Amino acid sequence: ETGAINITVGTAFHLSATGDESRATIGQGGPQFRSQGMTGGNVTLTAGTIDILASDPDADAAQASIGNRGLGSVTGNLSLVTTSGDFTITAGDGDLAAVGNRVDSNTGTSSGNITVVSAGDLSITANDTGTARIGAGAAANTTINVTAAGDIALSVSGQPFEDLSGAAWIGNFGNYTSDAGGNVTVTSTGGGISLDANEDGSAVWIGKSTGLNSTSGKVTVIEANSELGDIEINASGDNSWAQIGNSSASGTIGGDIGVNAGDYIGVSSSGDDSIALIGNSSGYDDAYTGGAISGNIHVTSGGDLDLSSSGEDAISAIGNGDQLGDREGNVSGDISIGVSGNLDADNREIPGFVWIGNWANEEYVETGNVTVVMQSGSLYGDYFTEDLGGAAGTGGNVFVGFTGTSGDYSFGGMGSYNSANSLTWAAAANLDVTGSTLNNGSGAVTLIAGWDGHTTDLASLTNTGVYGNNNGVLTIDSGYNGENVSVGSKSGKTTVLGYDVDLLANITGGEGGYAQIGYDDSGATGAIDVRAVRDIELLGGDSSLTGGEGSASFAQIGHGGARVSGSDSGNINVKAGRNIVITAGQSAYDYAQIGNGGDSATGNYTGSIAVVAGGSISLTGDTDYAQIGNGGWHTGGSSGRINVTANGNITLTAAAFNDWGYAQIGNGGGASTGATSGNISVATNGTLALIAGNNSLY
Repeated sequence: ETGAINITVGTAFHLSATGDESRATIGQGGPQFRSQGMTGGNVTLTAGTIDILASDPDADAAQASIGNRGLGSVTGNLSLVTTSGDFTITAGDGDLAAVGNRVDSNTGTSSGNITVVSAGDLSITANDTGTARIGAGAAANTTINVTAAGDIALSVSGQPFEDLSGAAWIGNFGNYTSDAGGNVTVTSTGGGISLDANEDGSAVWIGKSTGLNSTSGKVTVIEANSELGDIEINASGDNSWAQIGNSSASGTIGGDIGVNAGDYIGVSSSGDDSIALIGNSSGYDDAYTGGAISGNIHVTSGGDLDLSSSGEDAISAIGNGDQLGDREGNVSGDISIGVSGNLDADNREIPGFVWIGNWANEEYVETGNVTVVMQSGSLYGDYFTEDLGGAAGTGGNVFVGFTGTSGDYSFGGMGSYNSANSLTWAAAANLDVTGSTLNNGSGAVTLIAGWDGHTTDLASLTNTGVYGNNNGVLTIDSGYNGENVSVGSKSGKTTVLGYDVDLLANITGGEGGYAQIGYDDSGATGAIDVRAVRDIELLGGDSSLTGGEGSASFAQIGHGGARVSGSDSGNINVKAGRNIVITAGQSAYDYAQIGNGGDSATGNYTGSIAVVAGGSISLTGDTDYAQIGNGGWHTGGSSGRINVTANGNITLTAAAFNDWGYAQIGNGGGASTGATSGNISVATNGTLALIAGNNSLY
């Protein structure tokens, strides 16, 4: 059965199936799928408004549909347009309301594109155990374009029956032999887009889905209105599912995902065991044999983006993966998130779980870079640690950037992890680092203050104009609570950039807190690069803040630390547009140093050191020493070439009446026990002054 169907209605068009087991159909093949050969033809419907309703009062599976139907090959494009009002698709309990070609066999296929245009709102609503959808069955390559001038709403409400619940979606679906594919684009030009899985066990999604085969094709959801442009994905029913992305219980899952909201994006899972998701996923409790999941994800919001999860064991996420943990297959894809306002994705102190990144069954691996750029935000680094990966070939680079050009941004650190991938944390204004980030692997660690707000290419981050904008100061601050703050990669590069770079080691008394750019243990080999548009300052602990006596409150650019047991190496480059100030603190182990090693460190410390200042360089000893060089007080052997250059003065001032408070340019240090070597070059266009203190060694 073939042939085109063209219908034009000046006002309202209604297609209703409201009797017991009733059928209302526009399309070739008829309501009983009797055509076994080729079935098809284009279907065009234009009306002021369009209403498709399937509502059997006895829940006896009424069906209202527009599309061709058959048992064999089904073809034909569908074009449905409202010219003045709304487009509604509504299914009652146990009923089906649908737009799309359909195949009622395990061997047939369908083709033909679907275009739906609403001059007003578009609503796709399923009640109780009903199904409402726009999509073709057994369709491996059907393109779907849905556009509305007003709101687009997909929702399921009511009560499930035993294991049955409702579903509403836009996207193609497969059968036992056919994949589900084709690009899906959903656009609202003047309203919002919402997916609401309100019913227990219900599912609402935009994307392709199949039970036993593969899914593919891009999924793009766009809300273009800058004031009304909200995209909300809500799973409020227990065991409910709300998703933008492709899914399949078995077979590979792929396709890039794009979500673009003019004003706001909300991803919320408030039902117990519910899932709200942007990304490709298994989508089934029983994932059968599964397969790989892939696809890049790009999410942008002209305003805020919130990920929240208030249900018990609920999940709200942006990323590809197997949320249920049963799927066999690796997971991949880059994730890019851009938010003009605030991003809230903090999974602490909530019953559910918030996640940004890919995730796989523990027997498999996830890969892909993660880039998150926002004006402001509340983030928790736990998921970023997983995104960085552990073993070689897992995870990806993580870039987090804040675009606000004033005020202070705080980075509480990532703790200790092991990754071959790079971590970058950037702020366009000030960046206060209050917790440690220590990579035990080979991946780079980069911190930036005064970021230009757009450069994310790792090779370009040290270029002029990328950092130090907006007078953004980067502060490594151990605070007033005795916490140690160390930022470094064991065998990768550590880079710290800002308008000013300050290392402030403060104390509370008893035990001190140190501030360090470098790996705070032995075995490190990675290079260190610190650059400031203006000044760099290292300030050892100051016991006058609280009247206590700190015991390890040092400021250091270099690997190692006080009393470290073992050797460190790695070249160090420090460059300031103006001054470099190195000042020791007022109690034991409160040294200030550019170099590998540290007070009473017992290993051998090597690496070339280059220190360049557009202004002056000063080293001032106090209770402990100030030094440019590897080693330190009572260390083992040390070596490495040292180049110190200043356009202004270079001044070394030792402490009075203190043997430990020396000031030095050179490797080794007071009471060092090993061999010391390395050429030293000191150049200045100003004066070079060495001022010894009374009874000091240097």
